[in-house]
Amino acid sequence: PARMDCRWPFYLLVLCLATVTASFWNDTIKSSRLQVQEAQLYPLVGSLPEGFPSGRLVKNAPARFEVGSRRVGNVFDGFAKLYSYEFDPSRDLVLASAQFLNTTWRQTSLTNNEYSPTVLVNEPLPRWSPSEAVRALASTMDNPSVNVWSVDNTTAFALSDTSQATAFNWNTGHTLGPVLYVDHEAQNSRTPLALPEFSPAHPVRLSNGTTLNLRVIPNPLAVADPFAQHTIELYRLVSDPSSTLAYTRSSLASFKVTPLPYLHAFSVTDHYAIVVTYSVSIGLDRALAGPSFQQLLVPSTKQPATAYVISLASGLVTKQDLDPFFAFHHINAFEQQLNNGSTLISIDMPVYEADQTKDIFSIWNIPLPSPEPPAINTTVQRLDLLLTQTQSVHSWKRTLLSTAALELPRIGPQDAGNVDYCSVFGWTPTSVVHVDVCLNTTRSFTPQANEPMFFPSEPVPVELSHGEVMLLTTITFGSNKTDLVLLNTTTMSVAAQWTAAEEDREATRIPFCLHGQFFNMT
Repeated sequence: PARMDCRWPFYLLVLCLATVTASFWNDTIKSSRLQVQEAQLYPLVGSLPEGFPSGRLVKNAPARFEVGSRRVGNVFDGFAKLYSYEFDPSRDLVLASAQFLNTTWRQTSLTNNEYSPTVLVNEPLPRWSPSEAVRALASTMDNPSVNVWSVDNTTAFALSDTSQATAFNWNTGHTLGPVLYVDHEAQNSRTPLALPEFSPAHPVRLSNGTTLNLRVIPNPLAVADPFAQHTIELYRLVSDPSSTLAYTRSSLASFKVTPLPYLHAFSVTDHYAIVVTYSVSIGLDRALAGPSFQQLLVPSTKQPATAYVISLASGLVTKQDLDPFFAFHHINAFEQQLNNGSTLISIDMPVYEADQTKDIFSIWNIPLPSPEPPAINTTVQRLDLLLTQTQSVHSWKRTLLSTAALELPRIGPQDAGNVDYCSVFGWTPTSVVHVDVCLNTTRSFTPQANEPMFFPSEPVPVELSHGEVMLLTTITFGSNKTDLVLLNTTTMSVAAQWTAAEEDREATRIPFCLHGQFFNMT
């Protein structure tokens, strides 16, 4: 009894810490309903370094999680909101703005004060009724809350992993409207029997500025036949003169796959595009059980990953089965011509082994299921594909580059396709990391002992006029505020930090953020 009397304060302390931690993670995922057109950010540390370019950082983030009597069941399902930071080095000034994407789904939901039925990552609470579930399955999944992609000097797309993108003016944040594809099998003119198409949220930009992406076209027969073949098409995005929001997807190659893959990214080298399908697929036969993307995902420890190598010149597609694994993102890809005439293609990825894919989406269900930060169980690996002169795969291997766990990987602006690159910048729920894949070393930016817990976002590399690369990220301090932070990549320390005035903090607070882009205006 005396011993227990000594221990009970310790147990109470542990219980309190667990409660505070759980409260922090769930308070962080809290709606930010307000919008602000312009708010000046005030420096806490430092100022813009010499050579920092004039430009704008735009981050895409889900930011409202309830309408009427319902709330969504996963952080990815919040209404898409654009957070913009304008940098004016001549005045050492940073201005912030925050505006929701004015999508059709958001307009309809707010007008009716209830969510318009659609396929979400997780079903809302209360769940859809049977009739609402049918309507949800027929919807266009119009909530691109994952990434942003510039297509010209004023227009950018907000993207998710469906083919329904929303265009906006990246100078103002103003929503322009849904992107219209005018090719002959356009998603916006599909027949009632067709299924929504998927497209990775990460297109690829060629050195000439051309954007490439994929269309994943489901076969409706797969609802009843799991062996039905689906189509993946590699296309080039071309603006169409018929409308400012009209684009043509000019096909470069297509091929058949089974099962239906879940794809978030792919890679392009000088002469090839590389699509890897993984041990996580989409089971359309599960759609009848409920309109939840989480419900449709089928992780497997036995389904092999498969690499498809596509010649950009001829459209020839080469297939190679691999061992089972999964990756959301690609870090970098490059090719090397060998003396015997063969070609070595290398793709670097943060890899989940096949037995780690069961909860890759459910860890972000609301409320967050664990009081601890969600775990990122990746390692940085390189997939090498050795092609013969006739483009058949002679051999392949996966090599461990680093045991550092990271997601949302980024590399320096000049490192894409560079065989000698070393630096990978990434995110974890509690830190921003810099991994040197050449030396296998890791440096991290984490809070000091006297700082409150924080939630960082994807680090975005920015190249200064003298060639130095620095990182822009945002730090959300629970339900209080979000600061903008500039990191030195050598020391992973704060070079500058900005905060909003008290009256602007709710509108500029980022509940949860995936990707962003820096638009250089210098």
